[in-house]
Amino acid sequence: MTRAVRPSFVLSSERSGSTLLRFLLDSHPAIWAPDEIFTSRVVIGLFNLLEACHEAPTDLEQPPDHPYARKVVSADVRAETRAILDRLLGDAARARGKWVWCDKTPGNARSLPALSQVFGDAHYLCLYRHPLDVVHSCLESYREGFTPADLAQKVAANPQNLIAALSLAWLEKVEPVLRFEEGPAKTHRVRYEDLVRRPAETLAGIFSFFEVEADATVLERAFRTPHYLRAGRGDPKAPASSRVRDDRLGLGAELRWFEAIGPELLRRLNAALSRLGYAALDPARRGYLV
Repeated sequence: MTRAVRPSFVLSSERSGSTLLRFLLDSHPAIWAPDEIFTSRVVIGLFNLLEACHEAPTDLEQPPDHPYARKVVSADVRAETRAILDRLLGDAARARGKWVWCDKTPGNARSLPALSQVFGDAHYLCLYRHPLDVVHSCLESYREGFTPADLAQKVAANPQNLIAALSLAWLEKVEPVLRFEEGPAKTHRVRYEDLVRRPAETLAGIFSFFEVEADATVLERAFRTPHYLRAGRGDPKAPASSRVRDDRLGLGAELRWFEAIGPELLRRLNAALSRLGYAALDPARRGYLV
């Protein structure tokens, strides 16, 4: 009998270490972790396509902060969408001898109302990184323009204050994931800082969550095994890495964030930081702990 293939997702903001995590997961003999495949976009597209084909549109409510992620669709549309994706992604995983597939596309974090309707049984790995380190990495990586559409929108809305714009973009991915963790879905939290400081221990927890055997050799094989990476689909520096490094921690302290972040944004950031176990940002202290 053919073994069933299980779906899983990494939920994160950009520049949170998702490409590194993807390489580590993809090196496990049971897990296929491709580069960004935008599953949530496909789900939303199939919702629209199948409703049109069946000529049975429903009156669907849409979240005010996202024009595409519908909240409720019919059971038939959900089931047909799942069957299509199970066949495509299941066949791709089985062709590689694996029985878990994992999509790490950062945009999935903003489309959870749609994604979770189809993949309510999936395992969701919630990956977080300190927002100021994310902002620093964004400024460093996107010097020629902010290619992710939602980052570009935030920067266009506040081009004179990139630190605030990018901090807000981080919040708009992190806050929905924090709420999602409170629901019935299977979730497991990972902080980037823990992944790079204690990779073996952190990976052991991830593999246990994914219900696959622990594999201590993943850390060695991840940087010797080629991982398919299309241009613009992840951190282009990741393939050049030879090990898990922790020398990128705390670089956000170089930013003059205490001048750029207003009181309301600071309140929201500190609320999220508290839930994630980070120290609060204090303009009087200016530094922060990761």
